[in-house]
Amino acid sequence: YSCTGLTCTFDGSGSTDDAGVVMYSWNFGDGQVGSGAIVTHAYGAGGTFTVALTVIDTAKQPDTESKSITVTGTGAPCTNCTEYMGSLSGTGTSQYQPNGTYYFSSASGIHRGWLQGPANADFDLYLQKWNGFTWVTVAVSESVTSTEQIAYTGTIGYYRWRVYSYNGSGAYTFWL
Repeated sequence: YSCTGLTCTFDGSGSTDDAGVVMYSWNFGDGQVGSGAIVTHAYGAGGTFTVALTVIDTAKQPDTESKSITVTGTGAPCTNCTEYMGSLSGTGTSQYQPNGTYYFSSASGIHRGWLQGPANADFDLYLQKWNGFTWVTVAVSESVTSTEQIAYTGTIGYYRWRVYSYNGSGAYTFWL
């Protein structure tokens, strides 16, 4: 693997099997997953993560290898994104981003959001889409930390991000 700031590239293309590898499945250790022989992943914050690669061969036999990595870096986990700041006052409270409102996506594509909250809290991230009558949650990132991220492939429409305190309070940064 190699990392530049909070973004890491993982290469599983060297995995071999006498029957041939047909699937590569990654667990990045931060509640996010990916697939493919070579993948790029942006972490919401620095830290130590256990990254696991599971390969499946043509006989549908899996093999998993794990490695502990340390990611260092500060700043935004994305390029050309917008930073939003907020604060949650306690367990059960929430805020909507960007800036308490919603946005319109005029094209189908990937909606990406990153959340970094306080170390002593558990904040979760939800992406919601307006269906014409109500807001519907279309993607969720819930872990035991306040570092969350979502990559959701969506269609044209109105979207908003909900930052929710499962436990604790404090300031957070959200990137869109």
